[in-house]
Amino acid sequence: MIAEALKYLVELAEEAAGRAGDTDNLDDGREYFSQTREIVKPAMPSPLGFSTIRSLLAYVSAKRDGLDISSLVLHVEGPALVRLLGPLDGIYFTRRTFASAALVGGMPQPFGQYLDAEAFTIWLLSGFVQDEQTAAILRLVGNLKAEKVSTLAEDGVTQVATVRTGVVRNGEMEVKNPVELRPWRTFPELEQPASPFVLRLRDGKDGNAPTVALFASADTRWMGAAMASAARYLQACLEELGVGSVPVLE
Repeated sequence: MIAEALKYLVELAEEAAGRAGDTDNLDDGREYFSQTREIVKPAMPSPLGFSTIRSLLAYVSAKRDGLDISSLVLHVEGPALVRLLGPLDGIYFTRRTFASAALVGGMPQPFGQYLDAEAFTIWLLSGFVQDEQTAAILRLVGNLKAEKVSTLAEDGVTQVATVRTGVVRNGEMEVKNPVELRPWRTFPELEQPASPFVLRLRDGKDGNAPTVALFASADTRWMGAAMASAARYLQACLEELGVGSVPVLE
């Protein structure tokens, strides 16, 4: 019994040794394990991660880790992701990512959820660039009372909210849709692109104040605008740092 167990362990060790150390080469130069026929993939260290574009460019301009600047490419993969890529390996058909910049953190974006006035106000103040649109919405939300939200002919565009306009009288404020807002959703170095949102009010239940919700539209043009802005910023900073030969791709 013990002898059989030892024999089994020896066989496992020999198999592992064959998988790990016994290799051969294909005609195209790729190396593979003789026993499993698996291609030996080249070792690649994990890419460096940055949270701002500026930090990524500082790494590029420092020319650390033996980087060949002439062979690098900066790829803007999305509104919040830029990768520094090396040349394509013609044998293994891989492309190494040396470093990347990705937007981190950020608060939850409760789009499509009806919130009370306080929670909605905090979200609007902390999660969006402040402008005339946000100011108008804040005035509306700040004046909502525990009164019924009256609605005009429901065409999906206009609502009328009953708000307190003075000490003794009520007034009505129209809510026009869509509203153009600029959430914080790309790198802080860039101007945040605007996109349309639908603002809706709902009657409060059991005497509570009305609730408010923002619904994101299907318009994704802001993503292209953010990526184009990132590419322009990258190109300008590369020229400023004296490494303008690195291509910037969207």
